[in-house]
Amino acid sequence: TTLRCNHRCNYCHASSQYITATKWDMDISTARKVVEMIFQSPSNVIKIEFQGGEPIVNFSVVKEIVNYANRLNKKAKKNLSFVLCTNLTLMNNDILKFLKKNNILISTSLDGPKHIHDANRIMRNGQSSYDLFIKKLELTRSILGKEKISALITVTRNNIYKLNSVIDEYIRL
Repeated sequence: TTLRCNHRCNYCHASSQYITATKWDMDISTARKVVEMIFQSPSNVIKIEFQGGEPIVNFSVVKEIVNYANRLNKKAKKNLSFVLCTNLTLMNNDILKFLKKNNILISTSLDGPKHIHDANRIMRNGQSSYDLFIKKLELTRSILGKEKISALITVTRNNIYKLNSVIDEYIRL
């Protein structure tokens, strides 16, 4: 939905752009065409996964895709689901209400305890991403429940030899 992101992770594969660089956003017209193309699939199962950058910064297009796909699916009657891949740091109550209403799952990233996570997942403003991540993880769980959010690790040379502490952090959380 966008290449914009409030992070500058040292392993980013998405060529993330500054949060103000709106020229990297998908527009509504393109979003609708993408949904129409998705529904041409002969598969009875469709999962739409929102990635970026940080898709929350272009959340109006995420909402349009969800709403349009749900409308098309009234006729298509496919097994339709959605996943939002997010760093969580921009999450808020309004977004979470929409996600809950539409049964949208969350996929996020946690690279380990604070010192490891912050070494990999650097916020553009230089602040700790870990502290905000934990705060928003708690908010997300309180509204969506623990079963609607999952985290992945990116293994790098910064954490490969510290995987025991990474696993301990996953167990703790």
